[in-house]
Amino acid sequence: MDEQVGDYGEEIFRVGNWILTDKHLCFKDNRPLNPIARERIWAVQKNQDIYIYSLPIELVSKSWQTNEDIFQFNTLFYFALDYFKEQKPNNSKSASIWGTLLVQKNELEFKNKILNL
Repeated sequence: MDEQVGDYGEEIFRVGNWILTDKHLCFKDNRPLNPIARERIWAVQKNQDIYIYSLPIELVSKSWQTNEDIFQFNTLFYFALDYFKEQKPNNSKSASIWGTLLVQKNELEFKNKILNL
């Protein structure tokens, strides 16, 4: 791609409205760009006995994110984890991908039920 995305860096990968740059994960629709610092991909949280990735869970709570946006984000997010694996901080905890997806699925189903989707 090698396209500059404003001040957010060079585009590496794009899925739907989601863009991965060398510095950010960005959501671009008819509003201004919503950048997420690349370093946040390593953020984890404990869920019962396992660690899960925080961003995919956090995104479900955003009212402006549709189911399709979230599924596109997942593709971009897991691509970014692999693409930037050499930059992963040494003190980052490992997280479960299947655990993250399961929690995200449950929260997404709950959100859809509340919103009658």
